[in-house]
Amino acid sequence: MYAYMTSAENVFVKENDEGYEKVRASNGKKYAFLVESTTNEYINNQKPCNTMKVGSNLDSKGYGIATPVDSQLRDPLTLAVLQLRENGELDRLKKKWWYENSQCDPDTEKDPSQAELTLENVAGIFYILSCGLTLSVVIAAIEFLYKSVVDSKKAKTSFGSMVRCKARLSFRGSLDDSSIPNTPQKKQTATYTYTGPVQVPEYEPYPDNNTHTQV
Repeated sequence: MYAYMTSAENVFVKENDEGYEKVRASNGKKYAFLVESTTNEYINNQKPCNTMKVGSNLDSKGYGIATPVDSQLRDPLTLAVLQLRENGELDRLKKKWWYENSQCDPDTEKDPSQAELTLENVAGIFYILSCGLTLSVVIAAIEFLYKSVVDSKKAKTSFGSMVRCKARLSFRGSLDDSSIPNTPQKKQTATYTYTGPVQVPEYEPYPDNNTHTQV
């Protein structure tokens, strides 16, 4: 910013009044005057009431009262200023001389930085939250239905029973025996393998008889 200001022509002014007049002459389109905030707020509430503060303060600096070194007035002045700040007297005086005695319309004398938060000012936040919440509900519903279709095909059961089962699981956290979808089970068939005749111990079905034929 400073590099641009030093390179451009007719930017700097010698007095604040010259800067205010330059702002009014440009109608706020080509020239902006940087001035400390306290003076700016006071000028904005004086006629012809055609200037305004734009944005927030660039920095924060306070006023001070200078005294000679080792002056006896330093500590009493410091304590007095702190007391006036704590009891709100400084804010009351500023409100009296800056705003209550304003020469401008009451609608324009309010400090823009202290504007109240109304529904119109924060309506955009609620719109964004509502849209985001609606979109998340739609996506969750689509995912729920898609998962129900896939699981119903795997379990070979109806889509409605699977949706009811998942809904009970989501709300209750557990499943009842009646809510579990009936999955058809495969019939089990008994198998038998023939291993040959069973040999009984100490029993010879064909005893080895010592038979011969005599001639």
